[in-house]
Amino acid sequence: MKEQPTEASPRLDASSGDPNGVLGMIRLKDPPFCGEIFSHENLKRGRWFVKLGAVRVVTVNLQGRFSGVFGQVQDAGGGPPVEVSLIVQLRDSGEWKVEGRSDRNGGRNDEFVAALLMAAMIEKGGASDESFGLGEIKSRLQLLSADVRAGILHWDDSEARDVLERMPLAQVEELDPELEALLREMGLKRLVEIYPWDEIEADYRQCYGYSAVRRGMQEVFWAEFLANRKTELEGLGCIVTVEDDFGLQVVEPTEFYGELQAEGQEVDWFGFEYGIRMKGERVNLLPYLVRYLESRPSGFSLSSLEKLPVSNKIPIQVGNSGKFIAMPAKKLSAVLSLLTELFDHNPVSDSGTIRLHKVRAAQLTCYKGGELVVKSAPTTLLAHAKELEALRPKSDPKAPKEFLATLRPYQQDGFEWLQFLREQELGGILADDMGLGKTIQTLCHLHYEKESGRANLPSLIVAPKSVVPNWEKEAKRFAPSLKVLALQGGSRKKYYEVLSYTDLVVTSYPVLLRDAEELLSQPFHYVVLDEAHTIKNTTSQVTKVAYRIDARHRLCLSGTPIENNLGELWSLFHFLMPGYLGSEDSFNRCYRTPIEKNRDEGLRKRLAERVAPLMLRRTKSLVATDLPPKTEIVRTVELWPKQVELYEAVRAAVSREVHEEIERFGMEKTKLLVLDALMKLRQVCNHPRLLKLPSAQRAKSSAKMDLLMEWLPLMLEEGRRILIFSQFTGMLDLIEEALRKEGIRFLTLTGQSKDRGKLCDDFQSGKAPVFLISLRAGGTGLNLTLADTVIHFDPWWNPALEAQATDRAYRIGQQNPVFVYKLITAGTIEEKILLLQQKKRALLEGILEGAPQKLSFSEDELGDLLSPVE
Repeated sequence: MKEQPTEASPRLDASSGDPNGVLGMIRLKDPPFCGEIFSHENLKRGRWFVKLGAVRVVTVNLQGRFSGVFGQVQDAGGGPPVEVSLIVQLRDSGEWKVEGRSDRNGGRNDEFVAALLMAAMIEKGGASDESFGLGEIKSRLQLLSADVRAGILHWDDSEARDVLERMPLAQVEELDPELEALLREMGLKRLVEIYPWDEIEADYRQCYGYSAVRRGMQEVFWAEFLANRKTELEGLGCIVTVEDDFGLQVVEPTEFYGELQAEGQEVDWFGFEYGIRMKGERVNLLPYLVRYLESRPSGFSLSSLEKLPVSNKIPIQVGNSGKFIAMPAKKLSAVLSLLTELFDHNPVSDSGTIRLHKVRAAQLTCYKGGELVVKSAPTTLLAHAKELEALRPKSDPKAPKEFLATLRPYQQDGFEWLQFLREQELGGILADDMGLGKTIQTLCHLHYEKESGRANLPSLIVAPKSVVPNWEKEAKRFAPSLKVLALQGGSRKKYYEVLSYTDLVVTSYPVLLRDAEELLSQPFHYVVLDEAHTIKNTTSQVTKVAYRIDARHRLCLSGTPIENNLGELWSLFHFLMPGYLGSEDSFNRCYRTPIEKNRDEGLRKRLAERVAPLMLRRTKSLVATDLPPKTEIVRTVELWPKQVELYEAVRAAVSREVHEEIERFGMEKTKLLVLDALMKLRQVCNHPRLLKLPSAQRAKSSAKMDLLMEWLPLMLEEGRRILIFSQFTGMLDLIEEALRKEGIRFLTLTGQSKDRGKLCDDFQSGKAPVFLISLRAGGTGLNLTLADTVIHFDPWWNPALEAQATDRAYRIGQQNPVFVYKLITAGTIEEKILLLQQKKRALLEGILEGAPQKLSFSEDELGDLLSPVE
């Protein structure tokens, strides 16, 4: 600003008036306002503030040729408004005097003063041309690279020096506040804000740059800038140009291809290639997608891609020349979610393909989602895909005439599904509800294999020890023409010589482990694992032996293939079809961790789709419509006052000890102590006498026991037949004691019982109306359809085991309505465990309906479990 005009400054005739006072006489496009009082740059920036509506005129004092103005300007960079004041005076001589100040760095006639003057001219001066005659303002941003060094900056760091010698820059003309704010929000700063001004060439000091000192980080930032942020700048009216020497190219492809090809002579595996076509040439993207995934942080999940805006693009670096493909986030998410094999270690072969099992390959060709990945596939694979969708064998198999059981319609479907798997040379899991006849369906299938002539080798069934007699009995009953051999007991060794002459060999998991050498040396037509979750632990010795069994075909039977976590599902499929779900490590990274810990719903659906053709599960509610109703009743029981006192004493002691140990050693190393503490509380809930404490042993009563002994006589008068399950054999001893006092006949089955079959027959024949059963010993392999009442005396951590126990009574053959009672002590750990289990259980639903999860908890959840009685 100049108080005394130069000779070149035009004069205004002081006598000329304006109805809007002095503010109506100002012409900002002309001197002295443009060039002397305000710089051209400040006028343009001031106009941007007015255009953005960032100016508030507080007061205007107009008196003839004088005006005083006070107001505020909201800077685009945020923070409190800038306070601005100015005085405008037209002297008698025709000279203009403008004194303006802002509280931003003591600015004098800066852009904020210019903005307030313009707003006042519009509001009080009658100005209608909001361009103020300054013409159209259009920002321009030019991307270039240059050697910006003027000194010895980073002379001892070759990587950082390389960045400075070819520094990517954004050079801006006609910078407006909104554009500057956006550039800064993107992470850009003027070079003089990043480096000492005297170390930077003068021509580039006001250019914008990114502060990373490594070339790779610079490329990632600017690739993201070109892929997504450039359009934001253009949306503000900014013209963005990229110089040829910028050193970075981001291409938006329009044509993608996906091709499946047979892998040499292998019939079960295919190679898949995915990429883009550019100028008639193919660019295989798979190696670059793997590199992209390897560069992601450890917490990366596909859900983070799915949350991005639809318009967002992900720059994928191709080669090492600064070339990137801008891949739509939606497409990338779809490809990665379908091709989870890319998350594995070294998934791409030397030929640039990933190896897919024929089922996976067929599923890709049938994918009905929004992104079609496979564009080309062999005709044989396409035919296989249609067969896979049908899930039926090519012919309609009928149960052998010599098979002495009539299959229900859903069992016929199961038999046909087993034939379909055999026809396609696939393994599978028959995961029907307990009691729906998995044994019958399997025996019919194996009998049919023998009748067809395909089973020229024996088939092996491995089952829990307690169930082996049932398999032998059922096989001889329904398939008497099959030569059945049960390998059990001390005399079993002598039968190995005739093993190859049998049709069906039934043995237990302990025998499989002990006689591994003999059983692994014999090839089998089929190997069937009953209660297949037995091999859920991949590190156990019996699991390792099961993996090595030599068989043409493999089948798993389990009503609960997922008892605790998704790792168990991987173990079963590794037994069935090694490699189908990838390596254990890749499965954990791709599926288990994201689904269990991050609750990734998209991946849960993908996994469910992947295993769906190889897992058949029917529930009683869907297929056994002729079963009578089942009523579940949770009965809450209030602890007696003495029990509450004992509970609180035990709770306070174990809580203090557990938290001290966790603080010293961490949660992971104190698991056994935690489980022991929780078990003590659960024992108090059942009966104080379960605790090995003198004070507890003197307890005479238990709320649950009193309720049970109140119920039983009434139920027995009604003719009920009752199963009572408990995790604690000591609790069964106490119930036995009470039943003897009341003269109630009973049977007891625990892990120590010698003849399970006779005990079950005795109950089924009505020799005793009450059957006490240890949950672990009797939760599977029993058929107790005479029972119409099931009492779970204490809740088990895994509801799947409770359901299995209930299914001893509620199964095919049950003629009466079944009532299931769960006794829960109010306000105690039992209620809290049930709530925790409901929350955890939802995690796996959808992979397998009703699949449970074992109790695992955080420190916060543990604190809740150990909280006082409510």
